[in-house]
Amino acid sequence: YQNRISGPLLDRIDLHIDVPPLKAQELQDQTPVEDSATVRERVIDACDFQIQRQGHLNHSLSPKDLEKYVILDETSKQMLEMAQQRLNLSARAYHRILRVSR
Repeated sequence: YQNRISGPLLDRIDLHIDVPPLKAQELQDQTPVEDSATVRERVIDACDFQIQRQGHLNHSLSPKDLEKYVILDETSKQMLEMAQQRLNLSARAYHRILRVSR
């Protein structure tokens, strides 16, 4: 479906994950998995940590906040610059990478 979404709209989605179809055996597997309440608690903990660390959630960091909180070493700067050139990343995509990495 990604081919049907316009570039500017797709540029506003922070994470893209390919989910391959499950095999019949995997669908029938009765092995207990992590329940939603446990996952919810981890998400709440992560949100609380972000608020304690910088006063708000990562998704609301402005470009100026990103400069303040995301300190890249020289190797990381070079890698991000190379990715920006090779992938022709927009400013929005550049800042998205910093937010997600934070």
